[in-house]
Amino acid sequence: MLKKIILILSLLVSVSFLQNCQTTSPFVTGAKIALQSGNTKKAANELNKALKANPKDAEAAYLMGTVYSEEENYTKMKEYYDMALSLNPTANKKSIVDDTKRVFSLVLARGVNQEFNKAAKLSVKDPKKSKELFAKARKSLELAHLLKDDDFTCINVLASVYIQLGDKSKAKESYLKSLKLVDVKKDKKKIIPTYQNLAVLFLEEGNKEESINYYKKILEIDGKNKDAIVKMADYYAEKEQVDEAMKMYDKILDIEPDNVVILFNKGITFRKLKNYEKAVEVFKKIIELDPKDNEVKVILAGTYYNMEKWQEIVNLLVEPFESFTSKEQNDCRNYLVQALVKLGRNKEANSFFKE
Repeated sequence: MLKKIILILSLLVSVSFLQNCQTTSPFVTGAKIALQSGNTKKAANELNKALKANPKDAEAAYLMGTVYSEEENYTKMKEYYDMALSLNPTANKKSIVDDTKRVFSLVLARGVNQEFNKAAKLSVKDPKKSKELFAKARKSLELAHLLKDDDFTCINVLASVYIQLGDKSKAKESYLKSLKLVDVKKDKKKIIPTYQNLAVLFLEEGNKEESINYYKKILEIDGKNKDAIVKMADYYAEKEQVDEAMKMYDKILDIEPDNVVILFNKGITFRKLKNYEKAVEVFKKIIELDPKDNEVKVILAGTYYNMEKWQEIVNLLVEPFESFTSKEQNDCRNYLVQALVKLGRNKEANSFFKE
């Protein structure tokens, strides 16, 4: 009985050995010789014969991949490398992985440095050439993505290319996909530009709520991100969530205390709240920063009017009145005339009055 078991085991080992030592196809041998001499065309012909004779020849598939790699037909290279690994997951695996990495790095560098960056620089100077380069960058980066579909940088630059070429749907899809490839907690700074781009894309679609969600995510990472703060402030102001809008304005002014646009928005918000004293403080600061800002002077005059501060209106408007545009004069004339009348200076009031 023991002898029979030993005999069966010996037969099984022999069968296994024979299966692993099948003779190499003469076509594959011919292809290898052709490759050594640099004749890729002849190698491809031999390998086609080998695969026709045996479609499951992993070695032939691998070598066909190397032929296409040499010929820089990287899409076909990928196809045959994948075939080789599906037929035999271990044979030539390291060579396939290494060559794929090499080609990916090459194609990515071409797409980013030679095409995308140059296209961006030419966007104003030569829009036609810029668009041509963006189109080339798209092909290169889509190929790079085919070779390695989990590279964050590749997908993000490709998304930016889609934006430049007007394909915003694909851009959004790519940005969203890239976020699945990073650890949000570990790569916080890295993902801010992606969040910003998604916020803009959703806003352009009219999806303000989703856009604001991404600006909130940015502020969770970088509480001083000016762009996000401004967008949040505008959103809250539009929603008439005044307290939240004011918090955002103050965050910006902590960073840029002389930001005239934000000061103006804050002043207008104070006016809406009928907090005229605070509004006056803000508008006066703007005028200190830019004494020629007549628009703000008119708004400040209107604020004084609401407060019935007649002398302040006169002090603010009389001297610069002649330097105002006709529209600015029309906008503030009523304030000035009313103030002079209230002060009993009717003759002066008449001099500013026009039919």
